[in-house]
Parts: sequence; C-alpha cells; structure tokens
Amino acid sequence: MGIASVLKPGGVLGLLTSNRFLTIKSGATLRQLLRATFDLQAIYDLGDTKLFSAAVLPVILVARKGRSERQDTCIFDRVYERRYNGGDQ
Repeated sequence: MGIASVLKPGGVLGLLTSNRFLTIKSGATLRQLLRATFDLQAIYDLGDTKLFSAAVLPVILVARKGRSERQDTCIFDRVYERRYNGGDQ
C-alpha cells in the first residue's frame, strides 16, 4: 500500500475519500488491508452533507501505522445519524 510505505511506524494517516469502500463488495480487500496495516483510530462518514460540490459521499479516516493491542476500538460515526450519550434529547 503506497500510503503505508511513506509513513514511519506510528505515523498518523488522515485520509479524505469516498465512503463507497465501506459498504461495497469490491471494497472488502481495501478494508482488510487497512485493518492489517493500520491501527484505525476513527472513521467519520460525512454522508450526503454536500460538503463538496462534487457528487461524492466523503469519509474521513484517521489511523496510525502499525497495529496496537487496542484492536477493534475504532470510533465510527455518521453525521446523518443522531447519537445521544444520555441526558435530554
């Protein structure tokens, strides 16, 4: 993976791309590669927010090169789903 080759171990990746790879079958290989190469910190699916004029549904991925012992604790959030942490709604 080109991105991983330029990052030092522990280097941080911030990637803004289309969210399609999150759900389509052909994105499975990329998802597996990301999980094997990076410690995924956060994924923010911006959905249809019209943030950009291009017809793209963006996602922000934050990851650190290398694996850690805190596997499977990645933050995943979608801006078009309202989540509450208790209190008044």
